[in-house]
Amino acid sequence: MKGRYLNTGAAALTAAVLLTSAACAGEFPTGRFAVQNNGHFHNFTTFNCIDRGPTFCENLNRKKLSDEEKKYIQGVPVKGDLLIEKDQNTGKYTAAGNLYVLNNCLYTTAERHGQDPYVKTECGYSEDAGLLKCSLINPFRNHQTGEYTSVTFYLYPDENGLVIDNTDVRSDDTGIDQDCAQKLLNTVLTPEPEDEFRHNMYISSKLTFMVVDGNLNAVWKALPKQVQSRNKKAQLEWVKQKEKKCGSVLMKGSEEQLTAMYKCQLDETLKQLKVMTDYR
Repeated sequence: MKGRYLNTGAAALTAAVLLTSAACAGEFPTGRFAVQNNGHFHNFTTFNCIDRGPTFCENLNRKKLSDEEKKYIQGVPVKGDLLIEKDQNTGKYTAAGNLYVLNNCLYTTAERHGQDPYVKTECGYSEDAGLLKCSLINPFRNHQTGEYTSVTFYLYPDENGLVIDNTDVRSDDTGIDQDCAQKLLNTVLTPEPEDEFRHNMYISSKLTFMVVDGNLNAVWKALPKQVQSRNKKAQLEWVKQKEKKCGSVLMKGSEEQLTAMYKCQLDETLKQLKVMTDYR
């Protein structure tokens, strides 16, 4: 696949690859893969505080977080979200997913301003290298030379999963951080068991709700006292209806049930944030 230049803030390039067993220099592992750091996996939907800007978590009450949840706060240089399968009849491999590279590895400070924290790369199978290849084309270019910046990651299988190796940085003077890019070498994407994936989604949905709930509380507290007084009854009724629809954040249940509850609570809280902007 060839990289495409996009007009978005980040190079949002999708991945769909076909790996042939004949071309591989060995068997590729199959299943779901993600980067593991601080004791948990980092796939695309994993929560962290930098994905949506530097102020995203400013209303998150960190005192309520468990030690495990605190580990989700910081981002990592690269996230993986790959699913590899093998057709037992043809022996061909199919893979879908992406690598997500923290953009402070790739852009200068000026270029990063207003951009998504992570840049999505496109992955494909390299016939020449016999490896999984993920390439990023920087949407920013040197206006004098017209050249774009590119970074290529090669992934090969070992006993631990998929290893990032042979990072190839080709840049003009737009300012890719060479040292940061080199640190990505030997990053391992390890198999993410289904129960770990579900646990990841549970923690991430809970933390995302806590952030938005903190934002709602901050907006409420900032309202004039007379406005709070006029709308208190409506606000209490909203809380009641939200819990009736979604369940309470104090409810007991499986992680799958709690994930659904937090996602419902999140959706209702986002709606209420818009309603509160009209409080008078």
